[in-house]
Amino acid sequence: MLPTRLAKLNIFLLGLLLFLIPFQTRWIYAPAFLNGGFWEYGTGSIYGSELLLSVIIILTAFDYFLNRVFWQKIKNDILTGRNIFGLASATLFLFGLIFFVLHSRFPGLSFIYISYFIEALCLSGVVALSRASWQQKVVAFWLGAFAQSVLALWQFFSQQVIANKWLGMAAQSASSLGASVIESDGGRWLRAYGSFPWPNALGIYLAVAFLFGLLLYFKLSTWPRRILLSAGQIFILFGLFFSFSRAAWLALAVGLTTVIVVWFTNKNKISALTFVRPFVFIVITGIVVSSMFWNLISPRVFVSNSLEKRSITERYEQLWEWSGIVKISPALGVGPGAYTFAKYVANQNLPAWRYQPIHNIYFLILAEWGVVASAVFLLLFLGLCRRIYVREPFLISVITAWLFFGLFDHWTISLVGGIFFSAVVFGLSVSLDGLGDME
Repeated sequence: MLPTRLAKLNIFLLGLLLFLIPFQTRWIYAPAFLNGGFWEYGTGSIYGSELLLSVIIILTAFDYFLNRVFWQKIKNDILTGRNIFGLASATLFLFGLIFFVLHSRFPGLSFIYISYFIEALCLSGVVALSRASWQQKVVAFWLGAFAQSVLALWQFFSQQVIANKWLGMAAQSASSLGASVIESDGGRWLRAYGSFPWPNALGIYLAVAFLFGLLLYFKLSTWPRRILLSAGQIFILFGLFFSFSRAAWLALAVGLTTVIVVWFTNKNKISALTFVRPFVFIVITGIVVSSMFWNLISPRVFVSNSLEKRSITERYEQLWEWSGIVKISPALGVGPGAYTFAKYVANQNLPAWRYQPIHNIYFLILAEWGVVASAVFLLLFLGLCRRIYVREPFLISVITAWLFFGLFDHWTISLVGGIFFSAVVFGLSVSLDGLGDME
């Protein structure tokens, strides 16, 4: 085991990483361009979160390697033949990743993407295996969301996003070309970004954090802490609202519905009064904020202006483009992370911003990885979900929200910030100590 000070340092660094996940500080060592415009999905970058993760992985590895119990377990597994299937599966999985890089029509892009994918697996592992308690890890993640919600509120009411290269933030305003805005009778309104590349990413991050906060509320036993947490939850709800992300709103609704369904089948875990209280405050907050900003909500809900209609039209166009790309290699895909370049090869006359992944993670996985790998991922994912549900049924609500959001946006699997966010979500969901006892 690590010396006490190093063990505490490792826990602190993990908490810091969970807090800083939204900030995309990076060094761009190889900027990429298509048709004269910046191409995000082909750009080579080293992220601050990667460097911090590397230190945590090293400390975690030493923590286990210096533990006699760990080596004794390895020895026993070898002698008894236990976990041989797991080891063989992991080996095959690793060789499978290498195969997909070599098979890719654009190996350079796939190599970079696979490296992020492996880092994400390591991140999930260190989150799940950390000596920090589930509550400590969730609090660190939740505090990061609280900070993002405060930033989102400031951005909406000031109607600007201030650029900061150290935090990975680009300048945005309602008058900026390409900025995410809402058109209403009162003019153009800038949606909140937080420190994310677009509002939908902020939305799902806050929606998931709110669900974790709700489960944390059920776990806390003292009223002062519950009141403090509830106050923070209000800020997170407001931040989510001002992202004006329909996908994130619906994802939260799906997650909350899952919580209710799970509670009805596990009523002995949480008393009715404790369970109902936060939902009452959610409904009241939703009614108040909706009535105050209905003029901004209605265009998003009813798709009642040209901007919203164009957004829907672009989604249909993406489906048509996807149908052509998926036919290139249905069985094995065009290569992990290579969708946007495959799109460029198919049509080289579009502006750079049009070369982006389809806004659906399931279609994106099918196009990049093919039918074979998609089927393997599905089986592995179902096994993971079953494990999560058996260990703590309420945590499946976070997964359902994540899954639903994937129907409408690609961020959770296409960019480093989204990939690491997804890794944290699953790491917290399979964390060894789980939720534990709740009132």
